[in-house]
Amino acid sequence: MLRPLFIRRVEGHSMAPTLKPGQIIIASSLLSVAVGKVVVAHHEGIEIVKRVTSIEPGWIELVGDNVSPSHNARVSPTSVIGVVL
Repeated sequence: MLRPLFIRRVEGHSMAPTLKPGQIIIASSLLSVAVGKVVVAHHEGIEIVKRVTSIEPGWIELVGDNVSPSHNARVSPTSVIGVVL
């Protein structure tokens, strides 16, 4: 069930320096996904926090701000569960 606002804790270094490991974030399922926004999405059985770099029909490209420890992800639009505030 999607909630209008939800809280998550950042794990890993893929979004540093924007988001640090252990940092608490608030996300909303009511906001629109757009290029440049940071989102929470389901990918390969886990939730990830990444930045949207491209939106194409049928998929959204996500990357971490810290390129070296980050892995790109291509997810369906329905996999995005919220936009970080």
